[in-house]
Formats: sequence, C-alpha cells, structure tokens
Amino acid sequence: MRFHPPRWTGLLLGLLFLAITAGAAVLGVIQLSSIGFSAWIVLWIALPILGVPAALMVAYRLLGLLSATYQVDRDGFRLRWGLAVEQVPLADVLEVKVPDSDAPHLRPGQGIWWPGCVIGNRSVEGLGQVEFFATTSAGGMLLLQLADRWLAISPADRDGFRQAYVDNFIDFLRRACA
Repeated sequence: MRFHPPRWTGLLLGLLFLAITAGAAVLGVIQLSSIGFSAWIVLWIALPILGVPAALMVAYRLLGLLSATYQVDRDGFRLRWGLAVEQVPLADVLEVKVPDSDAPHLRPGQGIWWPGCVIGNRSVEGLGQVEFFATTSAGGMLLLQLADRWLAISPADRDGFRQAYVDNFIDFLRRACA
C-alpha cells in the first residue's frame, strides 16, 4: 500500500519562502541595474548572491515534499522524498512505533526545514540517530527502527500504515516458513 504525508502546510510555507528568497534575488538584480556606485551597492549585490542559493534549496525541499511517498508491501518498506530513496526489506524493520506526542526533542537539528517539511538528521536521546522524512510534529509521526538508525515518517493514515505493515509482515513470515 502507498501512503502520502499531509502536505498543505509544508507546501504553503515553502512557496512563501520561495517567493521571498526569489523576490529578494530579483530585487537585488533590478536595483543593481538602476543605481550607480553607492553605499547601498553591497546590499544589492548580497541579495542575489544569497537569495538564489536559498531559493534553490527551498525549491529542492518543495520538490521532495511533492514527491513524498511511503510504501509498504510484501517486499519491504520504500520511502521516496525527492531524490532520496530508501528501500528496506521487512525483516530489517525491527520496530514500528508511535512516539510520545509531547516529545519536543523529536525534530531535526540545524538545516533547512520548517513546519510541514521536517527533513534532516539528529541524534535523539533515548533513540540514537534519527533520520526525518516527515511533515508533522511528533504527534503525527511514526518511528521505524532499523539496525543502524530510526526513520521518522508521517503518513496521513498512521493507523492504516501500521496495519499494512503488520499484514505484510505476517505474509512475509508465512512465505519464509513455507
């Protein structure tokens, strides 16, 4: 079964950030073409130099958010988020659990993420290394334990995802024992 994360919050905020960063870059280029040498020239040069890379990073996060899917079937768990692809056999998923809903520490470290687009890595006390591919806070996440790390995901139908995992794992065990 294929599951998608809730995307609207992340898309709306991401589009706002994209408009701001791209707009700043365009404003800087326009101002550079219309002014002579002055003290303001440093600002107008800095806007496109900083705005274009920031706009590209936000656009990449938006691309990931648009393509985000989680899939569970008899072959395993597959995650696609932009250019990131994770494929894990069901036997390698050690645990699927719901985190504490009041776990404020369950978010990525520094990097480019915002509410609705929670992407990144962080070492979390009590869990170890956690890789985030989510759109919600801990209250809407699921944690998948792998041998070397945890994956934090946020399927819109969290209970449906857990049931699909259990059903496919039982099918996997039947095939392995047959």
